[in-house]
Amino acid sequence: MRVNSSHVSVNEAASCFRSKSNLQETRMKPLVLGIAAAAMLTSGACLAQGSQGSAAGNAAASGNDNQAVATTNANASRPASGSNSFTMAQAKTRIEKQGFSNVNDLSKDSNGVWHGKAQKSGAETGVWLDYKGNVGETH
Repeated sequence: MRVNSSHVSVNEAASCFRSKSNLQETRMKPLVLGIAAAAMLTSGACLAQGSQGSAAGNAAASGNDNQAVATTNANASRPASGSNSFTMAQAKTRIEKQGFSNVNDLSKDSNGVWHGKAQKSGAETGVWLDYKGNVGETH
């Protein structure tokens, strides 16, 4: 029997395969670790945003010295002044979503705050909507 010198032994072929596999594994580890780290960092930021307390939410929602858009579910105790881009129909809808009905007489003042009348729990009350989307009652 004659052996061809161009044949590679089984051990040499396996060694070659292992080195290619190790090369791919070496390239994939940083990629997988990077994706996992990004996912962990993103989920931590989401949890931090959702953990604001109601006192912090009210503080963030009110006043004129903070962000342009309310980022909490809390409503401010007073309207913030600023350029208001809500249309009358949008203002009415936002006020109604806060539990008011029969919203009427809406007008925007010089501070950009919508004011009007509405009913809540059967009683008529004054309402307002500021440029951040905060809704409140006038007492």
